[in-house]
Amino acid sequence: MASGFSRVSLSLGLGAFLALSGVAAAADEAGSTGKLVRFRFTEPAQLDALNTSGLYEVVEVKGDTAIAIKSPAASRAVSAKRVALAEANLLGLETVLEDVDDQLAPFRAAGNVGAYHTYAKALAELAELTAKYPNLLKGESIGKSHGGRDLMAVRLTGSAGLEAEKPKVLIFGLMHAREWISAELPFYLLRHLLANYGKDPEVTKVVDNLVIYILPVSNPDGLEYSQTNYKMWRKNRSPQQGGIGVDVNRNFPIGFGLGSSDNVGSDIYRGPSPKSELETRAFCSLFEREKFIASLSFHSYSELILYPWGYDRALPPDSAELTKRGQAMAKLNGYTPGQVSRILYTAGGATDDTFYKTYGAWSYTFELGQQFVPPDSQIEPICKQNLPAVMLFLKTAIDTSRPSTGISLADRPKISNFFSLYDIYPLK
Repeated sequence: MASGFSRVSLSLGLGAFLALSGVAAAADEAGSTGKLVRFRFTEPAQLDALNTSGLYEVVEVKGDTAIAIKSPAASRAVSAKRVALAEANLLGLETVLEDVDDQLAPFRAAGNVGAYHTYAKALAELAELTAKYPNLLKGESIGKSHGGRDLMAVRLTGSAGLEAEKPKVLIFGLMHAREWISAELPFYLLRHLLANYGKDPEVTKVVDNLVIYILPVSNPDGLEYSQTNYKMWRKNRSPQQGGIGVDVNRNFPIGFGLGSSDNVGSDIYRGPSPKSELETRAFCSLFEREKFIASLSFHSYSELILYPWGYDRALPPDSAELTKRGQAMAKLNGYTPGQVSRILYTAGGATDDTFYKTYGAWSYTFELGQQFVPPDSQIEPICKQNLPAVMLFLKTAIDTSRPSTGISLADRPKISNFFSLYDIYPLK
């Protein structure tokens, strides 16, 4: 039994498998949607095998019960035998919701994004704030997307102290296109810091003692497509052999290939190789240049605070400290903290493991809210709920040493060990 699993859920996708094989655009634009199913499992390895297969995408875990998406497009893309083998490992399979897109009824019309930021609105606000606070903010494009859109960040720091001696932190959102709420908290934080600098001692200390990079939209092509074509799109929009798009948060080097799919149609398609994507390379180059002491990413949904490892169930070298910091933040926003691979399942190639292991940064992810795109009336409450935890993250970064991360790459588990799961749960 999966007794170590608490009430948790992960943003691996209500829109899974909607653009498979060589008909990606046609499938999603036609509105092919999946149904939500519930089942029980006996070992976490079953969830790993399902995610890797690309047939299902697990989106919630509660005790020994999981909720996942089964897409008609996914079933058509593989043999009936493979579908039958996958479902044979699931106990008590039942349908929860026939059409997962029903959850986005307020945003069904193309271009209807409510109060959420579009990419154009995001650029405009960053430019406006930079012009308004020239002594605190500087704008920078850290790279381009495949579609030529800027990955636009701002660098925030106060006048006190020498900038070269200040620790640097990175805060970013919207790596997954359909997770619109994940771009809103970076903006909310930025406005809070700017409006209260010089007035609030806590804010002033943070801004004066850190260099804070904030990048609200990490996947501009995907966001644009999600808001104008198919709202449940998750990946970027880079052309691939046989399809469109890579899950950028499975394309980073550490753990690449574990807990993700090699099927280009899957929403968790990892790409042909580590750092194959322009967005991935831009983030890694920024880390190499700035040597951030800590990073915080926002995703949706699940009300979780996640930290390494995602690619391995073993405890990381700094497990006690990662847990202590995660629990402290969770006390402020009421979220569930935990190591990705232990409270959920294997998810390699993500930002947190690479930023922690390769670049020596304390790396965390907040999974915001209870659905990918909450009603826009929930934007402010969700941001307000999480602001104290984010402020604690920033305050903690001022006086801290780097994590030890003392595991050589040669000591990491071999990818072949993971795929031995198929010996237990065959999917071919």
